[in-house]
Amino acid sequence: MTYHNMLLEYCRLSNIITGNSVVATILLLFCSVIFKYGVWHRLIVVSNFIIILIICIDRVFHIPISDLELLILYYVVYSIFLIMILIINFKKR
Repeated sequence: MTYHNMLLEYCRLSNIITGNSVVATILLLFCSVIFKYGVWHRLIVVSNFIIILIICIDRVFHIPISDLELLILYYVVYSIFLIMILIINFKKR
């Protein structure tokens, strides 16, 4: 890998971290704690954060899976958190 390619990868990774992804998700999590939003809101933010971490890991280490398998992984993560939200919602009633 040449210096130019490494620099380009670091720019892409820093764009994910400081762009509208990781920093905004951490800000959303802090806001949900400060303004005392519900647990379900925090779970949505955490699931989004996990997806962003998967994207960062894929950018750096190039996970050897196809785009369809990566999309299925996203759906599985969101489905797990959706089930957790539903369980919490039904337990409150």
